[in-house]
Amino acid sequence: MTVTIERRYATLTDVEVRDTDNGGLRFSGHAAVFNSPTDLGPFREQVAPGAFKATIKPDRSDVRFLFNHEPDSVMARTTNGTLELREDTVGLLAEADLDPSDIDVQRLIPKLRSGNVSQMSFGFRVIKDEWEKDGDDGRELRTLKEVQLFDVSAVTFPAYDDTDAALASMARGAVAVAESRGLDADVSEVADAIRDSMTSPHDEGPEDTPAEQREQTNEDDPHPDETPVPSPSRSHREARLAYVETTL
Repeated sequence: MTVTIERRYATLTDVEVRDTDNGGLRFSGHAAVFNSPTDLGPFREQVAPGAFKATIKPDRSDVRFLFNHEPDSVMARTTNGTLELREDTVGLLAEADLDPSDIDVQRLIPKLRSGNVSQMSFGFRVIKDEWEKDGDDGRELRTLKEVQLFDVSAVTFPAYDDTDAALASMARGAVAVAESRGLDADVSEVADAIRDSMTSPHDEGPEDTPAEQREQTNEDDPHPDETPVPSPSRSHREARLAYVETTL
């Protein structure tokens, strides 16, 4: 079974790096913030308190501290006691004992201290989530109730990976719904449709179309109202909502 790893991001407003008595370095920062909705485009998302409770238990935890999610940049790990994770009133607090002789630590620490790297991310798999209507724009609010945690990472560029992960997750859900209804669907095509629906002006009405273009359309089609063509945005919205159906 393929495990889909999603990533979410938080700004390191409380990051701290300090020297320890044994000549090492101690890192601390929040990899996630509770009850803070994030706009992912197709939907909004927040993390509920307790979402990490099961996955960070000592007998179940095997989480790495990475830089930019690079698997060869492991700087601390829960299984050897160099990475400690716990929930506090803010969110998921990560504290790591770092080796100053580690080349990845040497790369990261000056960037953290200068503020050149100022965000964290956590890699996870959803165990339980909830969806509800959020506002008047038709989008949903997704609340992560329980996750399986794989890594916490200091990151440079979070936005693109985050958007792609959300789109891919939605596309897989839409395909699953289509297949359950006996329909053919392709993940890449659905993902492209979802992306287009968020970036293209499909919902423009006649009042938004230049006058000369409207005149040309009317000349080319003497009966424009006889065979209405469904708006592309309608099918795209259905593709977005299809993902939500799989999670309710």
